[in-house]
Amino acid sequence: MNILVVSEYPIIRELLRSALRPLSHITHIQLSGGNDLNVIKQKVDTGSHDLVIYDLDSVKKDTANVIASMLDAINDKQLVKYGLSSLIVMSNEAQIGHFHSVLDFCQHCVITKPFTFKDVQQVVKNIGFFPNLN
Repeated sequence: MNILVVSEYPIIRELLRSALRPLSHITHIQLSGGNDLNVIKQKVDTGSHDLVIYDLDSVKKDTANVIASMLDAINDKQLVKYGLSSLIVMSNEAQIGHFHSVLDFCQHCVITKPFTFKDVQQVVKNIGFFPNLN
């Protein structure tokens, strides 16, 4: 399984990579600082991603721009194989409440900050189309 992690914060990207490494079905983890899609696509060397973890917290963009960027990325078949069903969102609890009214996503596809490695691993395992992750 190929995973794309998108976050403006280098420490969040590295923590997520560390949390995901122990999962045996993950073959590649690509980290992105939330650059524009063309930059992300140029760095893709493993084909499209099976799963995207997208950090919605931003100091650079307002809420509408963050959501637009995320939806552009998640709907691009060159980047993501399964569209919205591939998405795990990450944010603080207050933001998640706001985004929940804007986006239709399931609770099992949300990582709230602060998080533990176990939280991240459990959310990845909960994604329904990866039945072999245990």
